[in-house]
Amino acid sequence: MIRLLKIELGKIFPYKPFWVLMGLYTFLLGLVISILENFAKANTTVNGQQVDLSEFNIYEFPFIWRMVAYTGSWWLVIPGIVIIMLVTNEISFRTLRQNIINGLSRAEVLTGHLLLILLISLYCLFLLFAVGFAMGFTHSTAQGADAIFGNMAYMGASFLQTFSYLLAALLVGLFFQRAGISIGLLILYTFIVGPIIAYLTGDLLDLFVPMRPNFDMIQFPLWDFVEMFGMGEGQKAVELKHVVATIVHSAVDVGLIYLILKKRDL
Repeated sequence: MIRLLKIELGKIFPYKPFWVLMGLYTFLLGLVISILENFAKANTTVNGQQVDLSEFNIYEFPFIWRMVAYTGSWWLVIPGIVIIMLVTNEISFRTLRQNIINGLSRAEVLTGHLLLILLISLYCLFLLFAVGFAMGFTHSTAQGADAIFGNMAYMGASFLQTFSYLLAALLVGLFFQRAGISIGLLILYTFIVGPIIAYLTGDLLDLFVPMRPNFDMIQFPLWDFVEMFGMGEGQKAVELKHVVATIVHSAVDVGLIYLILKKRDL
């Protein structure tokens, strides 16, 4: 396990695009949180009523955890691009084949990639925790462990969401083997095709559409605010059906990745 981890780390340490893209992910997450801070101080009109949004503190513990988890999901495509670039480079430069020639089994190659995805997912989770604690302690009036550490299920969901999304990115990269095509398809599906399919299928097939249960785990948190004015319904909790469906989708992705590694001439 340690040997596989060292191999994966040896790929990313000298790879400048990795650091640039992960730095961009970190920057954009902080930028959006800062913009939301200004939004939270604004006034608006809802159902003809003048509303001071500062009365609805989006940085209050434990609500902050839903907020940062949802915000983090906006930028998952960036670490997804990182995974695609890494795996397609391995294929283009025959690194993957060389590792197999040098004695790694297909299962070990898969395990190495899963370890890398795990590390990136943990980094994203750590970043969300850091942002959540920083914004919560500077803006929240709630006190006590129950308030501060409430809603932690959303952070667990965020980790699962990231891990599952990066698995899908790895599958796309391995299947198409070209960075440009794979990145384009990932972006197209994430922002256009996926939402269109979700809209057309509605709730009937929502658990079966790739990536939809993933993103449905953490829904738009300001629906809670909208619900106060009778215009919608907020998410009460992370639903088990979305968690289970995401785990099943992830397991299928792992199986397909292993099948590609085993059957395809890399």
